[in-house]
Amino acid sequence: MDGETALALYERNWRFVDQDAIIPREQKLLDRLVAEYGNGHFLTALRASVVQEKFAAAD
Repeated sequence: MDGETALALYERNWRFVDQDAIIPREQKLLDRLVAEYGNGHFLTALRASVVQEKFAAAD
């Protein structure tokens, strides 16, 4: 799978990730995905929905 898809899966399913169990290799991968495909920002599904609501309210 490509990096953009991998980051999207992490963001969409972040609530299921045991953050205390992430090993350094996986964290390094996630950091790289965020830097390359997320423009330095990691948006979880919950946070993305809040952002969408703010933009909808501003219209």
